[in-house]
Amino acid sequence: MERKRHLPMIFMAVILLFVVGAIQQQQQQQRQYSNGGVNTKSIRYFSNCNHGTNLDLDDDYDDDAYSLAREQSFGFFYDITAEHWNLHRQLYLQHENHRYPDKPLTFNPQANEEDVLPEIYAKRGGFPGWSSYEAWYQNNYEPNFSCPFEMRVGEPMNGGWKVLHSLHQNVHVFASDDDDLFGVSNVPTHNLLHFVLSWSIDGPKWVCDPHRITKLARDRKKEDPNHPGCVIYSIGSNGDFKFEMGMQNTVGEGVCEFHIFDFGDFEGMIPPKLKRAYYHRWGLKKQEDPRTKMDSSKRVGRTKMTLHGLQDTLKLLGHENLDVIDIFKIDCENCEWDTYMDWLSVDVPLLHQIQVEVHRAPAQKGTGGAIDFFDQMENAGYLRFHKEPNIQWGPDNVEYSFIKVEKAFMEGK
Repeated sequence: MERKRHLPMIFMAVILLFVVGAIQQQQQQQRQYSNGGVNTKSIRYFSNCNHGTNLDLDDDYDDDAYSLAREQSFGFFYDITAEHWNLHRQLYLQHENHRYPDKPLTFNPQANEEDVLPEIYAKRGGFPGWSSYEAWYQNNYEPNFSCPFEMRVGEPMNGGWKVLHSLHQNVHVFASDDDDLFGVSNVPTHNLLHFVLSWSIDGPKWVCDPHRITKLARDRKKEDPNHPGCVIYSIGSNGDFKFEMGMQNTVGEGVCEFHIFDFGDFEGMIPPKLKRAYYHRWGLKKQEDPRTKMDSSKRVGRTKMTLHGLQDTLKLLGHENLDVIDIFKIDCENCEWDTYMDWLSVDVPLLHQIQVEVHRAPAQKGTGGAIDFFDQMENAGYLRFHKEPNIQWGPDNVEYSFIKVEKAFMEGK
């Protein structure tokens, strides 16, 4: 009987020991996480390049554990350990840009016979999988980097309701026989609908870890109260401001300063809720072009279009000494092939992320060709973290998203 009376006490003691052990194990795991994670050491980032900005990263991240990624990303990836950053680097070093590296123009419909694998060139004129822009992009320049928290900013899908408005507003512009600004002046009327469709539906863009922009903007303002915090250039809006509103909703109201460029009279269409937004009624042109002056203009159809080079644009906006443009979003219908070298100029602020839609794939060798475009971008430190073909309206148009890192990340390739 005595033993039976003690059984409940023994049972309760066993349960108590079990609970205490579980609590101790949880505390041990938390200590292990803390040792490899956040602590209270204050750090500052000083880039070793001309585009660097002094950033006070508060007391969030240990300098030794996170300094490699932070320094090689201009302060952007401030919370990625060296171990994980080196995994990113190894994946980049293993990446191959071309299905056929010795004949990278294979599948390009503009390529000459000597630049294409013979067995594939022989199939031209048949199934487009052997010779088309879609086939070329399917076999070249896949993403070579990944962002942990990339987001499609603007809206989740493309949609299509803006087509009729865009067609009504712009089809007369491209029905001209004047000099060909966009490469479409002689497009037959029955193809204009396809062109305008592909132009007006692709407002959303993939952005690398936008939450980091919020933190960096805050730190810049803390360092210099006169700093704009975050700056976004949006070239080619066609009256669609979903991307800009999406960025504001994502990073916070008033965090970023938006500069929107287009030929159309769209200023009155800017949503009142979009703060710190400035509309500039001009387009982008190659800086070296003699027509690209402060008063440069061009008439296409019945529309007079003002053009400025990127450096001229920076001067007009008083941004010559700006350290960074966080997002450079550009959809200018083929002007990317003429202007990309200006994006990489040392006279231009750091364009930290570039979101661009490329149109077709010029096969010419050297400046202006698609291969030179992608290779020059990579040589300048730009990694491709997203690739999205416009399969709904124009599969020969592809959205690319780039983020810039230090050259040290690419050493060994």
